[in-house]
Amino acid sequence: MPPRLPPGPSRTATGYSSDFFPYVSPIKIYKVEPEKSGRSTLVLSFYNAGYASGVKDFHLRMRVVTRRPFHILVQLLYDSDDVMTRDAVIVRIGHEWLEAHVGTVDGVVRPGRDAHQAEIDDYLERADRALNAW
Repeated sequence: MPPRLPPGPSRTATGYSSDFFPYVSPIKIYKVEPEKSGRSTLVLSFYNAGYASGVKDFHLRMRVVTRRPFHILVQLLYDSDDVMTRDAVIVRIGHEWLEAHVGTVDGVVRPGRDAHQAEIDDYLERADRALNAW
């Protein structure tokens, strides 16, 4: 069965594609609000750990384009026509994702290959606090 966005706080990752640049970041989903429009649209509230300094909490409208066994592809919907088109791929963070996208964080030990999802979530929380402590 294709994945669904979790209803409460959870750690996932997103990769954005656009006309400008690719971007990958861990996100923590706070809330998923379906719009009941019949167009597969929703508002996703999340914390974007990899976003530049400043505001990291987002509330974005998006349309689910497709669901696959290991990811969901969405198109970000903006009110302005001036904003470039962006898609995002949302996946559950696992050990392989950590190895591919997260470098070493001083003082924070990465969980092993057999780690449970709760251990990975805890690692991401600690790594985020360590990286944003200054």
